[in-house]
Amino acid sequence: MSSAAIPHLLLAGNGQKAVDYYQGVFGLKTISLLRYSDPGFEVEPGTEDLLLHAHLKSDDIELMVSDARPSDEVPVETFISLTLTIDELTEQKELYDKLAASGEVVMDLSDTFWGATYGAVRDPFGVTWNLNCQRVPMDELMESFKQQS
Repeated sequence: MSSAAIPHLLLAGNGQKAVDYYQGVFGLKTISLLRYSDPGFEVEPGTEDLLLHAHLKSDDIELMVSDARPSDEVPVETFISLTLTIDELTEQKELYDKLAASGEVVMDLSDTFWGATYGAVRDPFGVTWNLNCQRVPMDELMESFKQQS
């Protein structure tokens, strides 16, 4: 059996904007997209054009996005942080710049004690993207920590 954990973002009416944003930043393709009105059953007024379900995917990233119905409460204090492990510094810088262009920098890209270049940006939808480019293999790093203690 093959399985994967796929982040599913529940948003307060701006799901289509999030889909467009993530397609632009990460180059995600739409696998499926349904609006509340698509299945053909009666829907709550004001939900017709909201996203019931969107599934986005690239070679490395997979996301699902939905809009809450107006009668559902979406807690603003909900916090999600997603970490991307990136192989190349140039790719990391490119993603960082795209996210930072319309988001809030939480931590500038910088070298870390865990042997990585790391930065974090909160996007316009409240998701914090941790961008980690590991330069020193973790087994080497753990060995050096052991030797220091």
